[in-house]
Amino acid sequence: PARASSASDSSGTFATGATQNRGGSLAFATTYTKQNISSGGPQDYNFSIVNNSSADGSTNPNSTMPEGSALHRVFGYWDIAGDHTGAANPAIGNPPPAPGTRKGYMVVINASYNTDTAYRETLSNLCPNTYYEFSGWFRNLCPRCSCDSIGRGSGSSGYIPGPGNDSSGVKPNINFEIDGLAYYTSGDMKYDRVTPWKKFGFTFLTKPTQTTASFLIRNNSPGGGGNDWAVDDIDISHCGPTMKMNYNPLVLGCSAAPFVVKLSDTIRYLFSNSYIHWKWQKSNVGGTIWSDMTGPGTSGTGTASLVGGQYQYVTNLPPFLATPADSGTYYRVVVATSVANLTGSCAYNDGSSTLIKVINCGIVLATEFEQFKAQLVSDKAYLTWSSSAEKNITNYEIEKSTDGVNFNPISSVNGKNITEAFYNFMDPESIAGDTYYRIKMIDADGTYKYSSIAKLTKKLAFEVKNIINPFKNSISAQVVVTENGVLNVSVYNEKGQLVKKLQVEVNKGIDNIVMDNIDGPNGVYFISFDFKNETTKRKLVKIN
Repeated sequence: PARASSASDSSGTFATGATQNRGGSLAFATTYTKQNISSGGPQDYNFSIVNNSSADGSTNPNSTMPEGSALHRVFGYWDIAGDHTGAANPAIGNPPPAPGTRKGYMVVINASYNTDTAYRETLSNLCPNTYYEFSGWFRNLCPRCSCDSIGRGSGSSGYIPGPGNDSSGVKPNINFEIDGLAYYTSGDMKYDRVTPWKKFGFTFLTKPTQTTASFLIRNNSPGGGGNDWAVDDIDISHCGPTMKMNYNPLVLGCSAAPFVVKLSDTIRYLFSNSYIHWKWQKSNVGGTIWSDMTGPGTSGTGTASLVGGQYQYVTNLPPFLATPADSGTYYRVVVATSVANLTGSCAYNDGSSTLIKVINCGIVLATEFEQFKAQLVSDKAYLTWSSSAEKNITNYEIEKSTDGVNFNPISSVNGKNITEAFYNFMDPESIAGDTYYRIKMIDADGTYKYSSIAKLTKKLAFEVKNIINPFKNSISAQVVVTENGVLNVSVYNEKGQLVKKLQVEVNKGIDNIVMDNIDGPNGVYFISFDFKNETTKRKLVKIN
């Protein structure tokens, strides 16, 4: 993979631990002062590094509010919650852990009248001419921290709530800066009990020779009576393309004779003329050490076209003959935004690769497979195959695998030994994930051959389809999700500034998404769909 440029302190996740208050200081600069969490702290201008935001390690997020003398909540009002890293639902976050349980940390901040800096550091391992995302996850911690117009607190008799019954008081307002320039602000961060964690950030392009930049996150909202918030998963990440090998996870051949291997890779990316330089690599040490391939067709520059809102091109490795000596060799493609990046540590791969595996197919039999197909019927695999000119075929073994490499026989069907033979088999077990099938044809003398491999999967893929592009003032799309949850949709202008956000409950399967009233001038916009730690981005054009 390309060189990563993440925030310090465990890549911005603040590590894990079994104690509620983490020891030590932050790995980056901040103008806040560290203070362990308690019923009365952190106080103004202070922060805590905790795995549970309660005052005493309570695990009850529904604890009484306001509290009496025994405070489970900080100041009697703060949320009781866990961190954000690795949460099953990113918008909800992790539950508060019990004392002594090893869980992830977050930073909770009691901001006040100074617009202090939560995060500041300089990164010197950036790739030139490359798109990055600078982002973090935040939550407003206090639902009832305001005072009304005559100074009564939210727990006092006669308290008058704010507009819309909002009693959270001063709202955090997060500002993102690079090299001293403000590029993005979250706006006022309202308290949200249902989906408290919010991701804020933007994309930016490094300059042609830039490798260093200074990053800063500050709270731009002065004031007390609220302004209490948490931050986790600060990230400066390479916005690399998606890469889909045409053969995955392996190319399977027979050792009885050399076979022709044809490999290709589809590269898709959001930004025009970015990842157009490519080269093929191979590894015979388990895919851990890679070397560049040489010769015609092993490197070059792609010509991309706009397909489904992203730029796309295909690179084809020249066909070659594989023998048993090639078994266990991995192949992949790396891409970059410039020739210099391609030959350095800024070359990018998203983990896609292909393995060639040569098996012993036995003596070549006279009978041939005509076809082999697999399909899902009520979550079960229904296999069909046929052969021609059967002679001395005793049986067909059905073999099954969960990784495409290690197969086990699950059943057997007797051969018919006729001119055209047709067979079918229904696996009695339901498909739970990726599952692979192949058929083993066995001759009376014990020799055999294999069919091709068929792959079935029950799991849906997170996918955005049928997005309207170009658009006027409304964007519509179909989103395929793997389970019920919350989908976050964000639209940015070409400067990376947020134009509009939408949060919507979606159900497993296909959901129709509509975002109206997209204000702004004609030009290039970017839309991001975030669902359970998966993100899909598209480039759009607005016209009137």
